Amino acid sequence: MLSNKADIQLTIAAVYTLQILAISRATATYNVAESTLRSRRAGKPTRRNCQPNLKKLTELEEEVIIKYILNLDLRRFSPTYVAICNIANNLLATRGIG
Repeated sequence: MLSNKADIQLTIAAVYTLQILAISRATATYNVAESTLRSRRAGKPTRRNCQPNLKKLTELEEEVIIKYILNLDLRRFSPTYVAICNIANNLLATRGIG
């Protein structure tokens, strides 16, 4: 069952304002999965907003690499895949990973 963010928000609002008393009726009315509604009401973020478990670089390290690439672009150089991999590997080695 696919449901968009607006449907989920409307369902939560209907339950909180007691417009619809039963959770099962609210999920059927707005076509939202009951498990999704339970997760959102509990404050669990969407999968899209969660950081993957296997992600090696931190947000800061990613920003450093992006700024380096943009700096190269400003100077009319194009970064190579190998150069970016080396930077990422150096950052990971500094942290003791890889």
